[in-house]
Amino acid sequence: MKMKKKLMFAMLASSMLSGVAYAGCGMPGCTADSKDAGLSSTPSQIQVDLVKDKLQKMGLKSETHALKQIPGLIEVDGPRGITYFTDSTARYLIAGHLLDPVARKDLTKERQEKAKIGLLKKAINAGHLVVGGDKQAKNAIVVFDDPDCPYCRKLETQLGANSGVKAYHVMTPLAQLHPQAEEHTKAILCSRHMNKTLESIMLGGQSPSTEKCANPQYAQMRAEHASIANTYGVNSTPTLVRLTDGQVWSGYMPIALLRQWAAGKEVSAAAVNAAIQAGQ
Repeated sequence: MKMKKKLMFAMLASSMLSGVAYAGCGMPGCTADSKDAGLSSTPSQIQVDLVKDKLQKMGLKSETHALKQIPGLIEVDGPRGITYFTDSTARYLIAGHLLDPVARKDLTKERQEKAKIGLLKKAINAGHLVVGGDKQAKNAIVVFDDPDCPYCRKLETQLGANSGVKAYHVMTPLAQLHPQAEEHTKAILCSRHMNKTLESIMLGGQSPSTEKCANPQYAQMRAEHASIANTYGVNSTPTLVRLTDGQVWSGYMPIALLRQWAAGKEVSAAAVNAAIQAGQ
């Protein structure tokens, strides 16, 4: 069975890599020698930016990167986490991931995870996320929160000052499920003391007025939270991200297991389900 899985991985990687390499042949800049090898020069930053502009005019908002492993190709991060590959003409797109069968790595996924963690750390450093939990704790997580989500509230009851887990909150209201969630999110991000307001709403059941917004950066922060949630493809809450390595956990996790997970230990879904069944 293990041998069969290895063979399947190798075949998939080989197919993807050969397909991508073939797509690069015959592009502008391909020399007579490089055509036979399926290679061309690495696209310039100007070409990369032009591809982004072309795709945007066609309605595809994306981020583009020169693909150094296979010259001639450009990697495109499209909506909903889909990755494409194209050349400088942007006439055709190949959907998929770049795999390294020798190192047994998904290079596209590695790059995406680093970029996503970078977005979170940028928002944290700017003070744009709601900081809660045990603020003195060594281990930190990011929580995508809907202020009216029952399991988000249950998690918040456990993320106290002595919980051993520091939490950065990305407000992710699911308005289709909780009509007041957007208004509550505005109240939190408008507050001078965001975490206290978050606690008063999620734990105290209060609903502060949002007629006056004390935060001049509210619009920017709300857009940033929405952008981060979109980048991670979050459509349910709570969703947790471990800051040490970017690992994502969808759903509630009891605090005893969350402390282990935040510290880098593996936690199984079975263990979490058993703890929840036990009332934790």
